[in-house]
Amino acid sequence: MEKKFEFLIEQGTDNTRHSGRSLYNHLTGVYSKLYGWGCHPIICDGGLFHSIYGTEYFKPKTLSLEDRDIVRDLIGYEAEHLVYLFCTTLNRFPSFQAMEEPYRQMLMQIEYANLQEQHNVAGDDAWDDRSFHPYLKKNMIPESPRLDFYNGRDL
Repeated sequence: MEKKFEFLIEQGTDNTRHSGRSLYNHLTGVYSKLYGWGCHPIICDGGLFHSIYGTEYFKPKTLSLEDRDIVRDLIGYEAEHLVYLFCTTLNRFPSFQAMEEPYRQMLMQIEYANLQEQHNVAGDDAWDDRSFHPYLKKNMIPESPRLDFYNGRDL
């Protein structure tokens, strides 16, 4: 097992509850979605640690912001910076939307995977929020039902 996954278990994420299961399951679920979509490793690793410092919505803090160097050593400066932004940004969607590239697109991809993973676990496999689509890679966007007037344009 890679050190970054072992580290998450060592920090107790497998004993912290998140959306009816362990935080570890959620974090690795987000990572798996991003990895499966072919996202850059920086985005995948950002997704793996996306709520490690707690967030506006997920209050438990597995690590404090004083531990950022430890996370940087595991996943690199760029991925840890995404984690920091994800954890400390309030009102995420509009705040991420207002950011400059490349942060806007990378954080939107992590948030989309985060929300989709939570909806999938809750049994809503058809969840999709089209407001994320401008920030996603084509293979991240689920196939939408084709309407009668669909003319083959990219969705």
